[in-house]
Amino acid sequence: MALTSWNVCFILHICACVAVDAEVSGPTVAFLSGPRGSKGASGNCQFDRYFFKTPYYPKNICMKVTCYASEKRLVAESCATQPPSEKSCILKTQPMTGKFPRCCAVYICNDNEAVSFGISVTYTANGTKAPPDQISVRATGNWSAETRYLLSTCNGGTC
Repeated sequence: MALTSWNVCFILHICACVAVDAEVSGPTVAFLSGPRGSKGASGNCQFDRYFFKTPYYPKNICMKVTCYASEKRLVAESCATQPPSEKSCILKTQPMTGKFPRCCAVYICNDNEAVSFGISVTYTANGTKAPPDQISVRATGNWSAETRYLLSTCNGGTC
């Protein structure tokens, strides 16, 4: 596995980015295109055993998965197990119920804002085409970022 590029990103907080040239480890991630003129699976994404088009919130898991099939990009957001070590944060409540990120633990940090911390993993298959006999292409690279969600700005599942 050779490094092919470095991605630079800024998602509210801190980022650690690496793109690799091979199928990614972890859950199965694929982008479905389907034959021309077909209906159904075209434009869907696969994450693990789930197929979907719109933002998907897996049951019994505090997570949000967003599909950008036409761009061959999928973003999986989940709760961080603890806040970044450089932050002086105090746990306000135990994890709450509701859609991501409202189901993550809530902290009060230096700025007196209620925040949750998460990890965003972006999967891509840039420049990869599905073989003629297949309707999907698997992700070939990924990068992750620590993310800070300001809960006062969340509205209808969007932060």
